[in-house]
Amino acid sequence: EKALVSVGRVPNIENLWEDAVGINITKRGIEDNDTQTNVPNIYAVGDLTADISLVNVGELEGRYAVEKIFGKPERRLVYE
Repeated sequence: EKALVSVGRVPNIENLWEDAVGINITKRGIEDNDTQTNVPNIYAVGDLTADISLVNVGELEGRYAVEKIFGKPERRLVYE
């Protein structure tokens, strides 16, 4: 039996509308504040953020961002 584990992918964010839209992007990815970028109404989740690059974390962040977009009550995003 074998298992392949891959962690630490680098997001492909070059030329990703940062100039046109004004999103702050570092070499680690998009800096966000609880899935919200520095630009109102634009959210960042998954590998493109500077957070943990794992599929399950991206799904958690995506669901959380959708809750925020649709105005669900505020709660903290917990990575546990």
